[in-house]
Amino acid sequence: ISVNEGDGFVTVGITLAAPVTADVSVPLLLVGENPDLVVADEHGRLGEVLIPAGESVASLSFPIIDDLLSEDDETIRLQLGMPGGYASLDPSRSTMDVQVLDDEPLPKVSFVKGYQQVEESVGQILVTARISEVAGRDVVVPIEVLGTAEVNLDYSPVNASIIVPEGQTTGSVAIDVIDDNLGEPNESIVIKMDESEQAMLSEDPSQPIEYLLVVSTSDTP
Repeated sequence: ISVNEGDGFVTVGITLAAPVTADVSVPLLLVGENPDLVVADEHGRLGEVLIPAGESVASLSFPIIDDLLSEDDETIRLQLGMPGGYASLDPSRSTMDVQVLDDEPLPKVSFVKGYQQVEESVGQILVTARISEVAGRDVVVPIEVLGTAEVNLDYSPVNASIIVPEGQTTGSVAIDVIDDNLGEPNESIVIKMDESEQAMLSEDPSQPIEYLLVVSTSDTP
């Protein structure tokens, strides 16, 4: 089954093959990796389903934690424990996965600054992107490098993306400017953000998604 993280709870149904003459209690356990979405006791117990005598169906609801972070969808695995009463467990139907779908909006991403001018002898420049809110995963922002400057002649190859690490709001990519000792006009390096799966490009004009670096020559023709 699947639920939205913001739903607040998961409801699990338990079925007996046939009603019995006494109450049947079945523990519901959390197994495998716990993605911090639910709270279980030290034995992994989430609760106990009670099927009254003469009945064959019952359910249990338990809360899930909405952490308010944009993140990947997560999965929790549930398992039925040994029932108490006149019932036995069917091992082939004793586990189930619950997919918890993230329903938080994606953060918005932009450059910290949209323009910079440096001397050709500057060495390395860090171009920094920021996201509007902390995310529960790495945010990878693909970039495209354009401009009049030539790669391997005026600057070293640049990574194809900027990564904002999980739990952070900024990430950077390095531009290594090459001082070629040639007298030449100013040159430009333009970095444009492309669409990201983990963030939305900002539409605010004050939050640029394109960065312009002007490299001034330090040599006389």
